[in-house]
Amino acid sequence: MLRAGQVISIIPENLAYGGDAVGRHQGQAVFVPYGVPGDELMVKITEPHKTYCRGQIHEIVKPSSHRTKPLCGYFGVCGSCQWQMMDYQYQLEQKLSITREIFKRLGKIDIGQITVLSPADGWHYRNKAQYPVQASKDGNRMGYYRLKSHDIVDIGECPLLEQVINASYARVKEIINKSGLKGSIPGGHSGNLRHLILRHSRSEDALSLVLVTRYEPDLNKIAQRILAEVPKIKSIWQNVNPARGNVILGKKWNHLGGSEYLTERIGGLNYRLSPGSFLQSNLETTGAAYQKIEECLSLSPGDEVADLYSGMGSIALQLAGRAKRVVAIEEFAPAADDAKANAALNGIANCENLCGRVEDQLIKVKSADAVVLDPPRQGAAPGVIAAIIKLNPSRIAYLSCNPSTLARDAALLADGGFSLQKFFLADMFPQTYHIENLAILTR
Repeated sequence: MLRAGQVISIIPENLAYGGDAVGRHQGQAVFVPYGVPGDELMVKITEPHKTYCRGQIHEIVKPSSHRTKPLCGYFGVCGSCQWQMMDYQYQLEQKLSITREIFKRLGKIDIGQITVLSPADGWHYRNKAQYPVQASKDGNRMGYYRLKSHDIVDIGECPLLEQVINASYARVKEIINKSGLKGSIPGGHSGNLRHLILRHSRSEDALSLVLVTRYEPDLNKIAQRILAEVPKIKSIWQNVNPARGNVILGKKWNHLGGSEYLTERIGGLNYRLSPGSFLQSNLETTGAAYQKIEECLSLSPGDEVADLYSGMGSIALQLAGRAKRVVAIEEFAPAADDAKANAALNGIANCENLCGRVEDQLIKVKSADAVVLDPPRQGAAPGVIAAIIKLNPSRIAYLSCNPSTLARDAALLADGGFSLQKFFLADMFPQTYHIENLAILTR
């Protein structure tokens, strides 16, 4: 058995879901962050176990042909990216390989052809940033978490973010540090400012800012200064979250200044963005995925559609123009309110919005020719897949940010008589291990 501190020689063979390179030493799997298949590495063992070990790169003896120089100076310290050291085409190949392996192992499904939907450039694609804030001796640290910790790397800019976010963040950070507003205290339940959240609307070329605080100080002076001195910021909100834990947002919202909402345009429709609503952070790939959903479902004017985990109606409203009726189900009330407002904003009258848990609301849907799912990482809630099978649609579009739960749910749908017809890798997150897939199933 390998020992902690022992240095061994390995050549990683593949990548695991989670980002680590995987090699073998005397038959035992060794997981190595920031390794690339084909690297000749000296690896220091950090976590020995009976069946596997974890280690860190001690020396790159000979780099893989797929290894490249990371663009970001914080890479390897900040924990947000895992794969900047690999060329982008190889990242896509590895995501395809990981997806196939997961489906075969967990779902007993051979996928066949996978079509890749990827942005033209793997950089500056994110339209939203969430920065944790911690108090320090020199003011506040703001940035991203260090790998596998809650220590903050005080970053200046991130090459995954749209440039307008980087530029505005630098100025907001300066204003807040001069204001005396104190960040949270590491290891304790004190301090006040917990997060900054910036989101960019491309259609308006404007930003919204959310200040997440532990309690409710008067932030109006800070907000007015930001509005006056950071030209791209047009909307500022406060979110109050006194709870312990890692959940970023609380339930209470205060509008501090500027517009109440921004709007974004996708696929010819306008969408209202409330400060807490969810929208994919990579709009280029999102638009391509929505277009494929529309094409693959091939709706007719008499068709009825159920859109589950519908958020602010971003997919439901795209489909409403081709269908007789769309029923959209969303649990998060502000997002459901946005969906109703978005339908009115676009003059769409054939989209019904139900607010509540999908597993509770789906029983109200009596018929559907097509079903769309875009659930959180946990996949469809227990009972939802059985309810879909009972509803008996002829086709399903399932957009997923977790290939493991997608494989699980696809296997359940296969048991219910559905078969996988088309499969897409929608690369929402270049430079990271995160995988977004779109599966089209029919019966």
